[in-house]
Amino acid sequence: MKKRIFAAILAAAMMMSLVACGTETSVSENVEASVEATSASVEEATEEAVEEVAEETEDVVTAGVTEDGVYTNEFFGFKLVAADGYAFTETEGTDCYIADETALKNVNVTIALDEEGAAQKDLEAFLDAMLPELKKLYEGIGYTDVTVEKETTEFAGKEYSGVVVGGSMDADGTAVELFARQVCIVKDGYIATITATSFVEDATEELLKMGVSLN
Repeated sequence: MKKRIFAAILAAAMMMSLVACGTETSVSENVEASVEATSASVEEATEEAVEEVAEETEDVVTAGVTEDGVYTNEFFGFKLVAADGYAFTETEGTDCYIADETALKNVNVTIALDEEGAAQKDLEAFLDAMLPELKKLYEGIGYTDVTVEKETTEFAGKEYSGVVVGGSMDADGTAVELFARQVCIVKDGYIATITATSFVEDATEELLKMGVSLN
């Protein structure tokens, strides 16, 4: 899998959290405008990645199941239990999406195919190489003061490598701070990306605490 495609997968996971905020807030309206401004090359990379997963995962059950306020993914070995004030919503492109009533604090799960096994071999090195690509992607869709750093994060009782993203967007002349933390779980040629997103204040660690290990 090329860096551009993998970077697009992580960025797409972030975009799904942002777009799913709904259309009633100034923040989400600005997000949707930013998404529409995404370059053709990123869109093509994302579409290519999604198509690959659709074609290659037919015989492999990597998806989770959501029932009674709990998302369970047996393949990757974790579940997400909706905290008080949070609810699951079906969102196209994600395997799972949980948000509070404002939708400005949310978590999503996306699953992708690591076709060339690059992340499987050395996720740390791969993430390092991708950080500049991710920064360019976010800046390209209108974020300012963007920071993208690799960080080890605890999720479902284990430590995983991933990225932490910070930035701001303009909402009716007001700069709104954005915080996102993405955890990557690699298994048997597939990647689950858990993305926690919040606005105004950093609630990403709190959001990831909804994760529980099945092992």
